[in-house]
Amino acid sequence: MAATLTPEQEEATKDFIEKVNAKFRRKWGPVSWSTAVRFLYARKFDVLRALVLYEQHGLTRQREGLSCFDPHKEPLHSELLTGKFTILPKRDATDAAIAVFTAHKHQPASSTHQVTLQGVVYQLDAALQNPVTQKAGIVFIYDMSNSKYSNFDYDLSQKILTLLKVSKSLRNDIGDDQDSALFSSSCNFFNCFIHSNDLVLSACSLDLAGDYIFPIIVYMNECCGSS
Repeated sequence: MAATLTPEQEEATKDFIEKVNAKFRRKWGPVSWSTAVRFLYARKFDVLRALVLYEQHGLTRQREGLSCFDPHKEPLHSELLTGKFTILPKRDATDAAIAVFTAHKHQPASSTHQVTLQGVVYQLDAALQNPVTQKAGIVFIYDMSNSKYSNFDYDLSQKILTLLKVSKSLRNDIGDDQDSALFSSSCNFFNCFIHSNDLVLSACSLDLAGDYIFPIIVYMNECCGSS
């Protein structure tokens, strides 16, 4: 179902598609109406700002090898089955979609950055086809419960945040951790890469994150088995 747009927004979308196809068609192919609306929502239908965001997004995906992949083939198929990154089958009170990266499921030594990022991008692309998500955004939860220092990959975290920023899907970033030292160092790291007023990094304890975390645990166990 396509998003319902005002006449002004429809004109902006047509203008955006024309400009993107004129500049980037040979490089990244034609842009769809749904993709155009996604980037325009992210920049409040300012066509020029949305064009800058679209280019940043395309360059990031090109640099990280995220332009072409098959979720039915290895190693991406196995990566998706881990449940490491998941879009939950529920929304928050503002209709934002909820995505969670479960840190303790990530083993840096056995998974490349490219494959992990492909798993993230594949699911973000699917979620952002929904016009409700395009408008309301995505709450991103970096679930650090039960994780160790060995599960945390600084370079990968930087790349995930960059992807979320250039896709402009991130509305709020929530970390949950039972190890205050690990979470403190992680927050300091994340803040180095958040330079936008549109992105908010907030921390919360497990009891305060219950509305998010507990449905995540139930969903993970149903889909992937008990961890």
